[in-house]
Amino acid sequence: MSAPPLRHWLLGLALSICAAWAAGAIFLNTVQPLVFDPQVRRWVPEPGTAQRTHTEGWATALAGVHGIRGLPGGKLPEGAKVVFWGDSYVEGVQVNDAERIPQAFTRLAADAGLTLAGQGLCGVGIGTGGDSLIDSLFKLPDYAPALGPVALHVFFLGKLTDVLPDIQRLDRANFRSLPEPALVPASPLPPSPAAQRLASAFNRLELGGVYELYRKAGALALRLRPGPA
Repeated sequence: MSAPPLRHWLLGLALSICAAWAAGAIFLNTVQPLVFDPQVRRWVPEPGTAQRTHTEGWATALAGVHGIRGLPGGKLPEGAKVVFWGDSYVEGVQVNDAERIPQAFTRLAADAGLTLAGQGLCGVGIGTGGDSLIDSLFKLPDYAPALGPVALHVFFLGKLTDVLPDIQRLDRANFRSLPEPALVPASPLPPSPAAQRLASAFNRLELGGVYELYRKAGALALRLRPGPA
């Protein structure tokens, strides 16, 4: 029995790549490009880009000004705001923009006729998956000048460990008890130059699968000699 001709191998390879791309585009999260926002002094989702999330739900989120998700038209409301701070529950990438906590609050406030200085109250959510209450406390002074008039800050406490001391969180703010009680700000690592260059293209071309392989390859540690590790 003779081996299949080369063109059959090439056709199979092309079909396999197409199938892998389609599976990644459907089932994996899209890559979120990040930009540095000098006003809030942080790396934030690039305004105007959409991210589809499938790990925690099945939703699409649009990043607005300062990378804040769920803003009407991507812009901050002009009136008084109730700002919700927290982790992935507040970020809400698992639900569509209209279903997030801040947007639900805006609708409920309008139905109840809540106003301040003659203007309706609007909800704004500033959440990042994995953040603790301490992370939000450090974020507030940087975001406050960019938010405009704020009627109320609401901090979401997702779990008790968010406020317990000496629980080390990599790239996150920490509560240290020794040598004396202190809150230590996070020292997040910026995205690599390669990630900054590729993220926008990966987002547009739905190359979430390639990005996952890139991340795993970067964390891969090879050991070519026997013995315990």
